[in-house]
Amino acid sequence: METRKAKMKVPQFIDRCGYTKEEREVSNKLFDCYSAFLDLDREHPEEMKEFGYAIHLIQDVIGTRVLRRVYPKGYPTYKIKGGIKMEDVKAGKERQISSSIAMLIGVEKE
Repeated sequence: METRKAKMKVPQFIDRCGYTKEEREVSNKLFDCYSAFLDLDREHPEEMKEFGYAIHLIQDVIGTRVLRRVYPKGYPTYKIKGGIKMEDVKAGKERQISSSIAMLIGVEKE
């Protein structure tokens, strides 16, 4: 089987999986989160399956960011300035979070 070369030039800041340094950091923290969850006692027979499903959803979001860079015509990107800062969320200034996350961090969501 013949190996093909990439058609696009890969910027220096992107690793071999296509992640930026920041995306790799999120991915690593996700792994740490999963490892820590494994140490908890099980309280429900379905929680491992549900936790694994949630991890996969987050991995899909990170992977889609790579797709947007590689195939910008098929996966459009919308430039949105800045991320969400935790202090803004806790102060009630940022509302672009899910109700379940708001509940976890103790913020009332309208």
